[in-house]
Amino acid sequence: MTDNTRDQRFQVTTANTNELPKTFFRKSHELVFSQLSLTAREHDMMALFLSRLNREHWLDFIEKRDIYAPQYTFSGDVLKEWFGLSSKQLYPTLRPVAERLASRKVGLSNDQCEEFDFIPLFARVKYHKGSLTIVPNTELIVNAP
Repeated sequence: MTDNTRDQRFQVTTANTNELPKTFFRKSHELVFSQLSLTAREHDMMALFLSRLNREHWLDFIEKRDIYAPQYTFSGDVLKEWFGLSSKQLYPTLRPVAERLASRKVGLSNDQCEEFDFIPLFARVKYHKGSLTIVPNTELIVNAP
């Protein structure tokens, strides 16, 4: 399970919870997640990812200086504190959450015009050696207003 693009991607690594915003609102907002029907753990994982998402991380990609999406990596210590789990609980708890979240998509449909567009949220959600790495789907950035 090696990733040859790892060194080529913009890396956003969170090794300590001090790097997370102190005032980040972790509870889901109905407008943002209303179409997704996420579980509580999926909300937590999505909130963790969103707490580190920043436009500056995407500038090279947006301006076509880089072809890879940034990847966001969270250390085991951050995961334990964020999810309130022990080291032994991380893998069995996060695996099904990550699997479900990796299959989530946003969709827009217009039945009157017979049009629809479904876009997966993430290109990759990976857990390796106690760290969680999330790579957003670039289609969401390309199609963002």
